Amino acid sequence: MGTKVFAASQNQTNSDKTYSVTFKLNINWIVSNGYASLTKVTGGYGSCIDHVYVDNSSVTNATNGQIKGSSGYTQQVDDKSEGNSLSWSITRNYKPVKVPASGANVGATYFATLKRGNSTWKFQTTNRAY
Repeated sequence: MGTKVFAASQNQTNSDKTYSVTFKLNINWIVSNGYASLTKVTGGYGSCIDHVYVDNSSVTNATNGQIKGSSGYTQQVDDKSEGNSLSWSITRNYKPVKVPASGANVGATYFATLKRGNSTWKFQTTNRAY
């Protein structure tokens, strides 16, 4: 019997509350023998309309769960500033965590601050495999 391994991805597109900017957040992960590992996160945003622009953005990549051979839950988190980058890509092989399991988390959250004139507002979207 060989090891059962599969790779998956999940693409997400959301707009800010004014529908002036469309954000993309895509995650890739691998599952092997009941453990999942986040491997790549990509994202960015499209053209801005109505005099809105992205002032700043960041992404948090995270897994939470039982790592093979350990007990209890372990968080693996990376926060990365993306400034006003139109597109970005982060490759990171986290230690696999047991899935599906209560409290398990494999995914990413994209944060942005948008601005139009003197008005600013926040945008946030999360894309999770588990």
